[in-house]
Amino acid sequence: MPGLIERVAKTAAVLKQPTGTVSDGVVQYSTVDCLVRGFENAAQGFDEYGRVRYGRVFLVAPLASTPVLPGTITVDGVEYEIASVKPYRNLRGVLMGYRIAVAGGA
Repeated sequence: MPGLIERVAKTAAVLKQPTGTVSDGVVQYSTVDCLVRGFENAAQGFDEYGRVRYGRVFLVAPLASTPVLPGTITVDGVEYEIASVKPYRNLRGVLMGYRIAVAGGA
């Protein structure tokens, strides 16, 4: 039975995650297709401690592996820098999805 996040996440997105390898001084990234549900806020950015302030939040359907930092998520052609990832689990401990807070957008 799908969880709430899987039922409401309908927008296609692409997660870009570092693979941990460097080739010719350039960090290599892998891409993962996922489904998200986004929530808008009035302003976005980082505060003086590096935490997201008024950034966008995406609920992401469960993936094979937990997203890591640093990374980016591209939604509707806009690439955002991932600021935090929080896994959501139900009372049984089953992974229901992730809350990804982002800032920026280019």
